Amino acid sequence: MQPDGEHPRDRDDMEYELRYSIRLLDRYRNLARNADLALTLITLLGLSSAAGSLVNSNPTLATVAGGLLTVTSILHIVYKPAEAKILAAEHRKRYTDLWSRIRQLDDDSFDTQLIRLHGDDIAVPEGLRLATEIDVARELDLDESSLVKGLTFWNRLMRFCS
Repeated sequence: MQPDGEHPRDRDDMEYELRYSIRLLDRYRNLARNADLALTLITLLGLSSAAGSLVNSNPTLATVAGGLLTVTSILHIVYKPAEAKILAAEHRKRYTDLWSRIRQLDDDSFDTQLIRLHGDDIAVPEGLRLATEIDVARELDLDESSLVKGLTFWNRLMRFCS
């Protein structure tokens, strides 16, 4: 199969794509795990602040604690980091299963299965993509210096958090 009619993909391109997908899902799983942990800790902090405000009859602390609990609850409901972590792990497993079989597959069936996996992909934050490209370039001993120069603040933050 040809990606955009220019030239057929060779095996190295497909292996790079597979390696990139596995690494991207690794980063996304880690980001979701860290977000889930952070939101849980903030929720616990808000709950302890709320309990402290009841004991001390402090309306300011109660307001701050209530706001903190509201924001973290909304983030938990909207982003569902625990579910995202599980979903990323499941998708990563599909890609690693393909990785374990690539030596037995010819190029056409490898390409077909890779395209099928991409069709089932989950939405991943764009900020993780450049960091993942840098990871894969380092794994393959490629020059990543031009990629590192292209990192924005958001990319660096996402890279740090994942």
